[in-house]
Parts: sequence; structure tokens; C-alpha cells
Amino acid sequence: MDSATGTGDNVKAVLSGIPAAGFHLLSQDHIGATVGQEIQKSAVIASLLSLFGILIYVAVRYEFSFAVGAVLAVIHDVLMTIGWYCLSGREFNATTVAAILTIIGFSTNDTIVIFDRIRENLKLAFAARSAKS
Repeated sequence: MDSATGTGDNVKAVLSGIPAAGFHLLSQDHIGATVGQEIQKSAVIASLLSLFGILIYVAVRYEFSFAVGAVLAVIHDVLMTIGWYCLSGREFNATTVAAILTIIGFSTNDTIVIFDRIRENLKLAFAARSAKS
């Protein structure tokens, strides 16, 4: 939730105006745009590293061409989600980032399941072709 500048001072003034309540200020913190930029930078780096990890994992387990397809599928899913989210005019927050990370996880899982089925079908087709020979 965004708050206007000086909200903390306003709350402090209202609460100190009630002497019978016995409120006193223990601490006051301010989180500015610099922290937001650091979190954004960390999120982008983590996402890129995870895409690289997916690329390596799928390349080792299947084929490199499958790995490129998996990474492109994840990028497509995330970009489409972010695009529709921006078109709807909604604000990005921590919940949105969690939802995007969830989409990345589900997209990767679906991609691996599909690649397993493709590999099984390729083995069956190869076995059937070998049996005919």
C-alpha cells in the first residue's frame, strides 16, 4: 500500500495528542525507492539465473533444442502475463511477483511433463520402426 509523504509524522502527532493512552514512539523507518530498485534488480537477476538453470537442466536431461524451447515457453508465459497485467492498469506489488514466480514454476513443470511424453513417443516410434525392419 502506498502512503503519502509525512504519514508517519501525522500518525505520531495524532497519537501524542492522546496523553491518557500513553503512546510513545519506539522507532520510525522509511523505505524509499532505493530499496525498491534493489529488490527489482535482485528479482531480475534471480529470474535470469533460474532461466539459465532451466536451460542447463533440460539440455542435460533431453536435448539442447528442447532446452531452448523450454526457456522460450517460460519467457512467453511470463511476458503474456505481465502484458495483460499492465494492460489492465493494475499495480505491481509483492503478491504480483509471487504470482509470476508461481507461473514460472507451473510453466516449467508443464514443459518437463510434455518433454517426457515426447521422449516416450519418440522411443515408441523408434521401437516400432526397428520392429518393422
